[in-house]
Amino acid sequence: MGKMKVRNVEGHFENPSQGSWIAYWEEKAEKKAVECNDVTCHETNDLVGGHVLKVPFDGAVYLTPLCRDRNDWHKTDIYEVDDVNVISVPFADLKMVPGSGTLEKWLEAIKLMK
Repeated sequence: MGKMKVRNVEGHFENPSQGSWIAYWEEKAEKKAVECNDVTCHETNDLVGGHVLKVPFDGAVYLTPLCRDRNDWHKTDIYEVDDVNVISVPFADLKMVPGSGTLEKWLEAIKLMK
């Protein structure tokens, strides 16, 4: 098991057909989310599926279980997660919340992040 440096995604995506991003993660990862995946946190309550970007950015969007507090932290904070609890999300599954731009503009913006 290794560590992965990440930062939270800035922006909001519509919930997937599973009803929530944590349900999506559990289905795709084929396991139950039991705690926040931030290595400095082990909160077990109010878990959500948090969209994160690998640092340095590798062109993919990932999903991992996070406590609501960690998911709401400042978007530029870099932290570590256990890589065994991270899955890649296909861009086809990412639909921007209406009014928050397009996925193409969002991806172009994050390419500029270092």
